Amino acid sequence: RTGDFQEAFEVSSGLGHRHPGDPSLSAVRGDALWSNGRFEEAEALYEAVLSVDARHPRARHGRARSLAARNRLADALTDAQEALEQNPRDAEFHHTLGAILERQGRFDEAARALASYTDLLPDRDRSEKAGWARAEIKFLESFKGYVPFEMDPPPPSGVWTMPIRIRGDKVTVEGKVNGGRQEFLLDTGAERTVISLDVARRRGVRSITTMQTAGVGGVGLRGLEVGR
Repeated sequence: RTGDFQEAFEVSSGLGHRHPGDPSLSAVRGDALWSNGRFEEAEALYEAVLSVDARHPRARHGRARSLAARNRLADALTDAQEALEQNPRDAEFHHTLGAILERQGRFDEAARALASYTDLLPDRDRSEKAGWARAEIKFLESFKGYVPFEMDPPPPSGVWTMPIRIRGDKVTVEGKVNGGRQEFLLDTGAERTVISLDVARRRGVRSITTMQTAGVGGVGLRGLEVGR
């Protein structure tokens, strides 16, 4: 939970060899594997735990993340809700639930899940995690009465073709913001697409809140935007 994923993996591996039949330890080891990007191994551990205890909260939570990554959001939601029913005081479970609900477009419910996450954080008044969550809540709540985004209907072929360019070591793709053409840097590890405050002003996008972000485009303040 402090981000030392390699150490978590090494410790959990050692414990796993000494206590191979402990389902809770296996679920935590699955989390360590997931954090190290070893997704298939993590999923196998979650499934092994659930074959012994079908309601194990941490294994259910782990499988929820795995299902969400595969875009099986309805199944992921079921697992996340079951995990929370078993352990409603785990802040991480609320965060995962909020992320799934957001991807389903259920923004009010997602905001409530993140509020529960924030309430359960230690030092919630000064925590950086709590600050990020509050910015996210404000962002989600800003969609009341608005359609967040719309996509043009697909062409007859059912396939969109988009221009991609290589600029140095960066990959860019051209899109539109409020009708104006705009190049975006591709970052496969990004959780969402963001634009700078300068671009927002030029394209007539209203900023709801700002937060620090980092990615292939560099580190800086970005707006969480609603385009109107």
